[in-house]
Amino acid sequence: IVFTNKTPLNKTVLSKSKALKYIGVLATGYNVVDIEATRQKGIVVTNVPDYSSVSVAQFTMALILELCHHVGAHNKAVQQGDWIKSKDFSFWNYPLIEL
Repeated sequence: IVFTNKTPLNKTVLSKSKALKYIGVLATGYNVVDIEATRQKGIVVTNVPDYSSVSVAQFTMALILELCHHVGAHNKAVQQGDWIKSKDFSFWNYPLIEL
């Protein structure tokens, strides 16, 4: 049994693995494994297809909001006291885009 994430398991490596029966790839893909070589040797290969789907979606939404609203830049400006210096009741460091 072998568990891998980024270590390539190519035909040369697999040919030296006489008793190997299972490879678990700890990622969503399995591009680090020579699938044809594993088929020839009867080695079962699995991956983790739902790994981090929710966190990727959450991060994607966070990046969209960052691109539209520059949250990081606003945070930095507020921390530097720019909002307090603002003549308006709101602080507009960049134009805001409504989704």
